[in-house]
Amino acid sequence: HINQFISAAPSAIPDDCHIADWNDLRSLDPNILEIGGHTATHPDCTQLDTDEAFARELGASKAATEEQTKRVVDHFCYPNGSNNSHVVSKVHRYGYLTATTTEAGLVTSGADLYRLKRIPVHDSLQLFKATTSGSYYTLVSSMAAALRRVLRRP
Repeated sequence: HINQFISAAPSAIPDDCHIADWNDLRSLDPNILEIGGHTATHPDCTQLDTDEAFARELGASKAATEEQTKRVVDHFCYPNGSNNSHVVSKVHRYGYLTATTTEAGLVTSGADLYRLKRIPVHDSLQLFKATTSGSYYTLVSSMAAALRRVLRRP
């Protein structure tokens, strides 16, 4: 995470770790990449305990991102995947249409739009293809079912 670079001199930050600035974000093609919300300071949202904290982390960060990028921010990602029903209600209240967790998996019909699963990105192109096609999850599910059957045998 970026915390390791907060006090580092810019020259000490590896090239592939530089953070995009507002100009970089504005230059991205909205037909290719969408910009979503992720809070102002990356807290565990389940630990926010005041309306003011939610207003700053969810509301003000969304407004600032929309103002700076000149784009509507409809989607949110929970920092570290941390969420509960109270956090979900606040995310909805601040105008986000969907939110993603860090739980791996495919989004299926009828999924909770405020607890969407994600497809992890891997170094292996084959594993990434298997994950995005759904075959990985089918294989894991089949293996788990087979293991349960074997473990039930006397």
